[in-house]
Amino acid sequence: LEVSVHGVEYTASGTRFTFRAESQWVMSPTSGPASGGSVITVTGAFITSESRTVSLYFGDVLVDAHEVTSGEARVFAPAGAYGPASVVLADEYNLPSSDKVTNTFLYYAPATLHAIYPSSAPSTRAATVTIIGAHLGAPGAPSFIRLGGGGS
Repeated sequence: LEVSVHGVEYTASGTRFTFRAESQWVMSPTSGPASGGSVITVTGAFITSESRTVSLYFGDVLVDAHEVTSGEARVFAPAGAYGPASVVLADEYNLPSSDKVTNTFLYYAPATLHAIYPSSAPSTRAATVTIIGAHLGAPGAPSFIRLGGGGS
């Protein structure tokens, strides 16, 4: 690395600087409960079986991978506030990577059930049931509601 103030004379420091390609990577899934615990698979060519550690920042929270194989690493998403959180790779010094390759993890709230109408129906025919609640499905994911099996 050589520096010039006016483009004519340069320093002779001999300091080395290396350009490196951005670390392209993806993660799946990209959403989970705000309570944390989702297993996130991180995939990228920079992950090898010789990788000692792979760490991610979920917002300001540093998380180390609990499993690293060639091309993949798995981390547990930490607890977070409802809404999107930026996810950035950590560099070898556990600082946010300067590659500026960022993914987003969407934290969602747990489902709450407020009411169900009617509260019962004959088992011999189909019935329409209205369910009232909050956060009854993860963003972008199908919702499944099971009625029955209680045995009363």
